[in-house]
Amino acid sequence: MLSRLSVVLVCAVLLAGCGGEPVAEEDKILIPSTSSPLGPSDGGKGAPSAQARPKEKKQRKANVVVAARAGIRFTAPAGWAPWTAKDLQGTARSTELQELLDRMGLTREQFASSLDDFDVFLVGLSGNLNVSTAGTSLPSEAEMRSQYATVTSSIDRVEDVDTAAGPGRVIHYSITAGSLTQHGASLMILTGGRVANLTITTADPSETSSRLADLLPTIRRA
Repeated sequence: MLSRLSVVLVCAVLLAGCGGEPVAEEDKILIPSTSSPLGPSDGGKGAPSAQARPKEKKQRKANVVVAARAGIRFTAPAGWAPWTAKDLQGTARSTELQELLDRMGLTREQFASSLDDFDVFLVGLSGNLNVSTAGTSLPSEAEMRSQYATVTSSIDRVEDVDTAAGPGRVIHYSITAGSLTQHGASLMILTGGRVANLTITTADPSETSSRLADLLPTIRRA
């Protein structure tokens, strides 16, 4: 458990430097847009015709992410993009990848090895999010404090939460690597006989807590 935590947290710190209704499976739309006909023309010069309609806006799809191995799905922060081993093998995101590697100080091979520990890995401008599996029983508060105390700089608090996927427990902490301090929230959820571990890391503790609060109502079983 400790070796896995070390990989998760260190990688998160390197990258981080750089509530509404839950989204239903059949309706993954954050902001539905509709249009209606314009009213009848008043006959004035330049007035729209009765058949005129405003341009329809494109619907914005919710960024619903499925972590199959962990057994959960959730709505990720807007603009936070996933990275997979396939992205590292192809050339479509080569420029973006190189910028990411430069920020982390890692080689492509080292980053690929890190991704093996994650079911899902998302990167945004202000932080990152990862999901992995963590055994079959939900750790107690004392166990989480003990585990994270060895790989973090300080622990803020531990709290219990309820999700539609199952009961959860969150530990809020900070971790320092060199001169860089980042703030994380690591959520453990017992779902389907296994524990899913979702971790969010940003440079600001308030943002980390806010993003987790937004994400919690969207979590479902995959």
